[in-house]
Amino acid sequence: MKNYQSNLDEQNLVSECIQGKAKSQRVLYSQYARAMYHTILRMLPYKDEAEDVLQESFIKVFENLSSFNFESSLGAWIKRICVNTTLKHLRKNKNFQFVELDFALTQEVDQ
Repeated sequence: MKNYQSNLDEQNLVSECIQGKAKSQRVLYSQYARAMYHTILRMLPYKDEAEDVLQESFIKVFENLSSFNFESSLGAWIKRICVNTTLKHLRKNKNFQFVELDFALTQEVDQ
């Protein structure tokens, strides 16, 4: 029964966010922002960048919330948006750092 109630609460929250109710939008943001920030921070080394991507991600969440169809949990859906937004940010800014592993063995290994 508790799962059913949680699902109803999530559906009501999503519905109210779609209707533009600011209080519900704040509730949704406060429920998920911290976890999503830490997810993004694992992919981006700089806190300021991670905060920017988090904000961009939640803009996308609220713009696309009407397309959320409850086939997965709301948290999983939001996380997917955050990860995709982070990857797009990385590609756009080419923040990938490659380390060249060009080295030669200088000593023979004793066997």
